[in-house]
Amino acid sequence: MAELKNCPSCGVRVDPDHVFCRRCGTDIQAAELGDEHLLKMDLPVETGSAPFALRRTGPRWTPFTKLMIVLMFLALLSPYFNNLYRQYRINRNQKEFESRQRVCLANLRVMQGAIEMWEMDQDVLFFGNSVDCEITRESKWGKAIVPEYTGTQKIPRCRMAGRYRFHATSRTVWCTRHNTVDSPMKGIQPAPGP
Repeated sequence: MAELKNCPSCGVRVDPDHVFCRRCGTDIQAAELGDEHLLKMDLPVETGSAPFALRRTGPRWTPFTKLMIVLMFLALLSPYFNNLYRQYRINRNQKEFESRQRVCLANLRVMQGAIEMWEMDQDVLFFGNSVDCEITRESKWGKAIVPEYTGTQKIPRCRMAGRYRFHATSRTVWCTRHNTVDSPMKGIQPAPGP
C-alpha cells in the first residue's frame, strides 16, 4: 500500500494516485514537477465539466426546504392578510348598509310627501287617529295614495327587510329597520320607532 502524501497547497493528506487535491483542487503532479503555472486548474465555465467534484459553500436548498421556507413566510403573513380581508368585509358591509339605508330614507321621504299631499287634498288626517299602522297594499295607502301621489303602482319597500309604518301621533312614516328620515339608525340593530 502506497503512503499518503500531503497536498503542497493546503496540506490535506491525499492518495498518491490522485491527480488533484480533493479539498483545494491543486494539481499534485504538477506541483511535484515544479510547474507553478499549473498548480491551480481553471475550470471551463461553458462546459461545466470538471475533473474533480466541486465543493459547494453555503447551505444546500432542496425543493422541500424551499417549499417549507415559503410556507413559513406565508404563515407569518397570514394574520396580516386576515386582518386586511376582515376590514375589507366590514367596510363592504357598512357601505352596503349605508347605500340601502339611503334608498330606504328616500322611499320614506316620497311616502311622507305623498301622505302630506293626500291630507291637504282630502282635508282629512291619514289613517285617522290610530297610533301605528303598517303601510301595505291592502291599506288605504296601498289602494289610493301610491298610484295617485307617487307615480308608481308598487309600494316602495325597504331592501333590508324593514317594514314601513305610519305613526299617527308624530305624523311620520318610519321603517322598522332604519327608523325615520330625521333620525336614521347608525348601526344594524332594529329601529325603535319615532
